[in-house]
Amino acid sequence: MDFLKSYVLPRPGSIEQNGKYIARFGKKGAAYDLLQQTAQAYNQDIGITSTYEPNDTHSGLEIDPEITNQTVQDVVFI
Repeated sequence: MDFLKSYVLPRPGSIEQNGKYIARFGKKGAAYDLLQQTAQAYNQDIGITSTYEPNDTHSGLEIDPEITNQTVQDVVFI
């Protein structure tokens, strides 16, 4: 389960094999839920950090969040 981000929790009844879970969102089903998909899209596609994805995509360093959790959650729930 270490490949999952700390903000993503496996759902009851999830299918797990060799420590990996079947996902359904994002490129090749890489995101487990829409929150993870949105946070990763902000970080990897646009280069905007959040507390969910705090690492800068260019340097790999953890930097201060550029958007709030509320902003990410608003995009998820619109």
